[in-house]
Amino acid sequence: TLRRHMEAHHHKRYVKWCDRNDFLSMLPKAVRARRGAAEATQQQQTLDAHLQSIPQAPPVLKYSDALFQEVAEEWLIMTNQPVKALSNPQYQWMIAVAAASLAGVKIPDKRTIRQSLIDRFHKSVSELRNRLNVSILSLCTLFMYSNFPLRAPKFKGRSP
Repeated sequence: TLRRHMEAHHHKRYVKWCDRNDFLSMLPKAVRARRGAAEATQQQQTLDAHLQSIPQAPPVLKYSDALFQEVAEEWLIMTNQPVKALSNPQYQWMIAVAAASLAGVKIPDKRTIRQSLIDRFHKSVSELRNRLNVSILSLCTLFMYSNFPLRAPKFKGRSP
């Protein structure tokens, strides 16, 4: 064919003409080279450069009575707690709840605990206010019709 003839006998002149006219060479070897380069760039790349190693989770300690006793004693010493703190029902309930966890226990930070305690306090004060909510009118009525004297009693003789 004509392309093979051009490649075999007029290769230099054809390439020179292609460069001057900004033309893409259609000679068989040039086409094969472009196709091979395109296939090489279209191969799927690996993800190795984008992967990050996952930090290992802290090892889960196996439970033993001796280990628990040691940790409890250290906790008593470090927090200056009395020994009877371990027999407190709330403490035992906290340990039972933590023991029921299969994936470990996430201990909340100080800020979270503080906000939760403040919220609980405000809620209990609000409930107490609603429970003790008495209107002024009912208080006035109570004092008007009760047997309580509204004036201070007069003392005969000397004042106390």
